[in-house]
Amino acid sequence: MEVILTQEVRPLGLAGQKVSVKDGYARNFLMPRGLAVPADRGADSASRSRLNANLRSAELAKEKAAQIAGKLEETTCRFSLSSGEQGKLHGAVTASDIARELQSQGISIEKHQIQLDAPLSQLGEHPVPVRLHPEVKATVKVLLSKA
Repeated sequence: MEVILTQEVRPLGLAGQKVSVKDGYARNFLMPRGLAVPADRGADSASRSRLNANLRSAELAKEKAAQIAGKLEETTCRFSLSSGEQGKLHGAVTASDIARELQSQGISIEKHQIQLDAPLSQLGEHPVPVRLHPEVKATVKVLLSKA
C-alpha cells in the first residue's frame, strides 16, 4: 500500500514523502497514529505542496542562521570579574552568561546553542563555538578581564 507520511517516521522517511509499506502496517500503525494518509491524488498534491513549503522554510532558517553567524563573528562579549593572584577568577562565565550578554547586544540566541565544554574561569580571550543550525556554525570571542 502506498501512503504519504504526515510526520517524519525514522525508518521510512520525512513528512510529505510517498512510501510503500505493507497494508497491515499502514492500517494498524501509521494511519491510526496520524503518521500517514493513503496516497490518492488529493493527498499527493497536498503533500507535494507541504513538502515544498517545508523546504522553503528550512532554506529561510538556514539563511537567517548565516546572517546571525556573520554578526557573531564580529562580536566580542566582555566580562569584568574579580580574580585572584594567578588570574584565576572568583566564579566562572557560563553559556547562560554569554547568551545574556549577546542578548544585550541585540543578538538573540539560546544558551543551548553555545557549545561551551566547561565554564570559563581564566582571564583572557576565549573563542566559543556557537551552533546556529545543523549546517551553520560561528565563533564568538569572549574576553574575561579583571574588574
